[in-house]
Amino acid sequence: MGKEHLGMHCGECVIEIPDIAFLRAGGVSDFIKEFEGTYQAKPVAVAVPIVNGDGVAFGDSTLPTGKYLTHRGTPLDFASMVKECTSKGLDVYLTLDPTLEFVRTSALHIVDIVGDSSSHVCFYKRKTRHFLKELVRRALSIATEATGRGGQRVRGLGVDIVNLWPMGASNEGKLELNCFCRECMEALDRVALRDYPSGICREFGRFPNPWNLMLQDEGTGLKPLRTVGHRDSPIEVVEKSRQVGFAKIYDEHDPDRNLVTEATVLLRYLEIRHQMVVEVLHDLFVTARQHGGDNISRVIYTENDPYDFSAGVFVEKLDDPTVCDELWLDPSEFNFAPKTVKMRSYMVRRNRYFIDHFISVLYSVQDINRRTTTGLANFSDEDARELVRRRGQQVCAALVKDRIDVETLPDLEDEGGSRLGLVAPIVSERIVKSLVDKVTPMASGADGNLVGRLRQAMSTMADPKQKL
Repeated sequence: MGKEHLGMHCGECVIEIPDIAFLRAGGVSDFIKEFEGTYQAKPVAVAVPIVNGDGVAFGDSTLPTGKYLTHRGTPLDFASMVKECTSKGLDVYLTLDPTLEFVRTSALHIVDIVGDSSSHVCFYKRKTRHFLKELVRRALSIATEATGRGGQRVRGLGVDIVNLWPMGASNEGKLELNCFCRECMEALDRVALRDYPSGICREFGRFPNPWNLMLQDEGTGLKPLRTVGHRDSPIEVVEKSRQVGFAKIYDEHDPDRNLVTEATVLLRYLEIRHQMVVEVLHDLFVTARQHGGDNISRVIYTENDPYDFSAGVFVEKLDDPTVCDELWLDPSEFNFAPKTVKMRSYMVRRNRYFIDHFISVLYSVQDINRRTTTGLANFSDEDARELVRRRGQQVCAALVKDRIDVETLPDLEDEGGSRLGLVAPIVSERIVKSLVDKVTPMASGADGNLVGRLRQAMSTMADPKQKL
């Protein structure tokens, strides 16, 4: 099989700049060449971030503004980034990671079921929504002006929901999920009021609780039951949980508990959380079309699992034209292909999960506040750099770029499927090495056992509640 054959399987291609920091490793032309060398296809668009690891990509009166340099050592702002992409004949998608880890305002942070917070804004909070909508409005205004032609080259808005609700565990399988801030609890209890007059949130304030049917603490992170979808009955959830051994925690700690009742509570909670996420996405997409026009494509990044706790959604229920126009899904063993909306294959296992964590630690080790107020305070400079390198290795290991990977993607539109094409982030071993080599950690003066600290740090890949 030749080059042309592989390119034929790609469809319409988008390259993604996950964070402005990646432009320190080269220019857009460099990344186009790398993409063409890997997939033997030409991209038609670039996905450009609205926010980066250290702040907003453009001047904002309220939120912090990021500061990063290109590979040439010159400042690069959002408008310049958009112009560089369109100067290559490419259209633009604007992308948003709504977790805004650079925001230090506690009033916006997520709160887990036991009352602990972390540096991650709550997607559902009213004031968070206000800031996110304003970011979308400003980004579309700047991009429209930068591209000219009435903004016709701005294709859409993509929202990364991969890690909206980080998960953690304490001991003996006690799960600590997010978010249970006042606004989230009020929404959950209000919607479930008829079935749970005392509040559905109370059902998760004990041990074990309904989450234990679908999540198990493995010591290094949480293992999900990945086969439960929105069509499953409570009885089916219990049967699947018993099959993988998750339900045995009830036999050990609460043998008299009715597991079908527990599964009923669980499914109701998952349904409401899904509705909450879709509600906020709707607000953002309405804003995008108000300021970018009705042709703006509404795009959601999410993992390709039937239910994803970290995103808070049933992926099949996103296959709804009232919710979105495109789903950017990673290839997985489930390989869900929507029937009513379009999709693109996001060419990294677990979608943006490993990339988002790499970006987080890349900035964290170079930020004096994060370096002194998080677990990174226990790392020496060399250890911190090694952590960045290892996180980068995880990203590279998760890339999906072999011929067999491309040829087994869901069918393209002209093959009778719903796939428009693929999305490939500008990530490679060369780029990761370039970024790691440029890391200048803020001094912590820490000493100690590198192996132990790295093991603890790497475990947060499955337990992102413990933010570094």
